[in-house]
Amino acid sequence: MRFSLRIVFVLTSLILGGCSTFTGWFTPQGQKLSQAQALADQGHPLGASALAVEALALDSGYQDAQRLLIRTFYPGQDEFRAGVVHWTTAAASDRWDHLFELYSWQNTLHTVIPTLPPVLDPQTKVPMDLSVAGVAEERKAAGRGAADFHWARARSLLEAVPGPRQARRALVEGEVAAHYDLQTPGLDEWLDSTREAATQKLLVIPFFHEGGERLGPVSGPLGSLVSQQLMEGARLPALTTVFPSDRLVTLPGGGPALLGLISQPDALKLAEAGGQNLVLMGQFTKVASLEPKKTLRIEPRERRALVVDPVHPQGVEKVSKAVVTFTTWTSAVVLGVSFSVVEVATGRDLITAAKDAKATDEMVRTTYTGDREALTEDDLRAVALDVSLEDSETLKDKALATLATSVADAVRSALK
Repeated sequence: MRFSLRIVFVLTSLILGGCSTFTGWFTPQGQKLSQAQALADQGHPLGASALAVEALALDSGYQDAQRLLIRTFYPGQDEFRAGVVHWTTAAASDRWDHLFELYSWQNTLHTVIPTLPPVLDPQTKVPMDLSVAGVAEERKAAGRGAADFHWARARSLLEAVPGPRQARRALVEGEVAAHYDLQTPGLDEWLDSTREAATQKLLVIPFFHEGGERLGPVSGPLGSLVSQQLMEGARLPALTTVFPSDRLVTLPGGGPALLGLISQPDALKLAEAGGQNLVLMGQFTKVASLEPKKTLRIEPRERRALVVDPVHPQGVEKVSKAVVTFTTWTSAVVLGVSFSVVEVATGRDLITAAKDAKATDEMVRTTYTGDREALTEDDLRAVALDVSLEDSETLKDKALATLATSVADAVRSALK
């Protein structure tokens, strides 16, 4: 009870005292101040002062924000002047990004401070001079410079090497450019077309199996399972679509072919004709059902009991003996594949890997010879059990499921 009362007292103090921690949990101005404090701790007083005035715009009486503004405003102006001089003359390719950030923070101070009540110097109690010159034109010019730089980089990336992965890099640059300038002619069309080019469209081809189907089909089922695993939930990377293939297809310029029996060049042609830009294909390296392995364990049993009957009224010791045999049978199915994800436009492998999976089952059959009275309760239960090994088809399905998960995880990582 004492501990509960202490918690109530602390929470009441937080609420009544207007603690900044409590404010940070529940209010927009508290979140602004938290971000401002993080920038101040990282040595960026300009951004810290700008976020502090944004917090004050939401709550002009927010004392923690006032204290942070007082502490960071003048150091922030020093940072602004030094940063403009440095980045204006710098040869770095991202100098416009830095200038835009500096001018944006300064523009916030110029815009918001005049709307706030005076902030008093803690020593003199005189209103501080927080005046800031306008930098709207400079900010606009820096944004234009940054937009031009990122547009140029986006176009060069898109033109340099074909394929969705290069288009994804170009799309990132284009979206950064759009952040700086939304008025660029043809912006929406460029983003839409590049997003389409950046979408990874993966054709999954059944894995080639050369050694017959003694265990039943494995090629098609593995391809289907991998496709299902890839498309499961929200685990597929952004801008990625999976196309499971049918068993029978028509190759461009040819007749029907069994997928998994076609060459990589033909698989790439097949994907290109279907509008896919990536192909997942591979082959089985292991398809084996191991012969059941037998092991024996033999244990003696002995039980002594005093038997009383008319012939032996004083009782006589009876000894019961038995031998219990535990026969363990172990069976397994082993599958292995090598596979790759190939980019259609370039023929380049995004990933080449190999995975194995093993499914096992164990059966223990218990028998005995000798006197049943010598057996333990556990022995009797084990003898009564009707046990059998799982068939190879069931083990194959388990191994396929495990293998599909391993392959899908590797492919998913390669597509990120």
